[in-house]
Amino acid sequence: MQWALIASRINIILGLALDFYSIQRTMSSGVAISAIKARCENEVERIEKQFDDCIAFLLRVIFSLRA
Repeated sequence: MQWALIASRINIILGLALDFYSIQRTMSSGVAISAIKARCENEVERIEKQFDDCIAFLLRVIFSLRA
């Protein structure tokens, strides 16, 4: 069960990385108008929070395995 949860979190992190890459490409394309740019910035904040939550979870799991 614990390995499935870890795998799920890693999958989420990989998905977030793809989302982040896509948003960065949109913002750097020069085509993004201010409304799209603002939405992308909000998405980046959401991705960063989810990424931080996933990393914190994985660190807790790793440290619990060492104990």
